[in-house]
Amino acid sequence: FAAGRLPLHLKNISRETVDERLELVHLVHQQLPPLRRYGPGEYDGPVHLYICTHNERDCRCGTHGAALADAVKEEVRKRRKVEPGSMWNRVVVGEVAHVGGHK
Repeated sequence: FAAGRLPLHLKNISRETVDERLELVHLVHQQLPPLRRYGPGEYDGPVHLYICTHNERDCRCGTHGAALADAVKEEVRKRRKVEPGSMWNRVVVGEVAHVGGHK
């Protein structure tokens, strides 16, 4: 993700290829046009929800983040089952390391 840009999805990154892949991402993001602002009901792409579950940066994330991530994933799963073909199929829930402020 980069501010004002669409996300780039990279697959099969390893420790051996991470530097090369990140350099490519930087070059691609420089060449992409700015992200268009969408009005209500116009966007139909994926909706990413990331929850910090990393314990070393902030113990609350490790203690409560994993439970929250599990609960959100379960809720999205339930809503997909009740409303097949709905916007819930676009929701992507992921776990990340701490990336912002605390508390």
